[in-house]
Amino acid sequence: MPSELVTAHWDDSDSERPLTDLNSAVTSRWPAVRVASLRIQSSDGLQLEGWYLARRDASGPQPTVMFVHGGPYIGTGCVFRFDFLMLASNGYAVLFANYRGSLGYGQAFALAIDANWGEGGFRDHMATADAAIGRGLVDGERLGIWGASHGGFATAWAVGHTTRFRAAVVEASITDFTAAYYQSDLPDLVADLLGGPPHAAAEAYRINSPLTYATRCRTPTLLLHGDSDVRCPIAGAEAFYRTLHDVGCITEFVRLKDCDHLGDSMGPLAARVGQNEALLDWFSRYL
Repeated sequence: MPSELVTAHWDDSDSERPLTDLNSAVTSRWPAVRVASLRIQSSDGLQLEGWYLARRDASGPQPTVMFVHGGPYIGTGCVFRFDFLMLASNGYAVLFANYRGSLGYGQAFALAIDANWGEGGFRDHMATADAAIGRGLVDGERLGIWGASHGGFATAWAVGHTTRFRAAVVEASITDFTAAYYQSDLPDLVADLLGGPPHAAAEAYRINSPLTYATRCRTPTLLLHGDSDVRCPIAGAEAFYRTLHDVGCITEFVRLKDCDHLGDSMGPLAARVGQNEALLDWFSRYL
C-alpha cells in the first residue's frame, strides 16, 4: 500500500495509529496481492535476498516480470511501487532481488561488481530467476525482464547474453560506456570503474558495454528513455535500438518528452503515466 502517516510508540509495534487515509478510495478497487520472501544462492554460493509479488488469487507458476533495481548502489525490498502493483493487477507477478552491488549488506557486497557490472550482476539475476522457478512461483516460459538506470544496463546486458526472457524493457540505461564517458554527467565514475578514460582503457570499455553484444539479442525489447536525461543520455538507448533494428530483433523506442533521469518516478505526471502505459503494453503484447 502507498505510504500513510501514523503515530506509534518506539518500543511497541502494536501501538500504530493511522493519521491519514489518502489512498483507500483507489486501493480498495485493486486486487489483493501476496508477497513471498526468497533466499537465493548464486552460482558461486553467495546468499541473496529477494521477493515475489503476485495477485493473492493467483495459483501455480505465473507469467512474471523480473525487475532489476538501479544504482547499482541502492536496494529494493518492502517499499510500495505503483508499477509493481499495476503489473500484478494485470496478471503479471513481479520478481526482484538485491543482487551483489546493492546497499544494505556491507561494503564488500556493495563493491563486489565494480569494474564488472555486466557479468558480475548477471549471475545473480539468473540465480534469482532459477530460485523462483524452482519454488513453483514463476512460469519459466513466460519470464520477462525490466530495469531502469543500472537496471536498464543489466537488462540490456541480459538480452545480449541469454534467450531465456520472452520480453524485455530497457529503461533510462547506459548501453555504451564510451558514449557515457563523453556525454553523461558522471564521466569520473565511468573512468573509475573501467580504469581510466576511453583512450587509456579501450578494451575495458568495449567488453563491459551491453552495446557490444546487442547483435545477439533475439528478445523483443522496448527502449524507454527520457529525452532530457543527462545521467544516462538518450543517445546510448538510440544506438541500442538501432542495433536491434538492424539485426531484425523486435524492438520499439519510447521517448518521454521533457523527462530527465528516472522521470517515471520523479518526473512530470505525463512521463509517469507514459512509462506505466508503455511498460504494461509491451508485456501485454510479448509476455
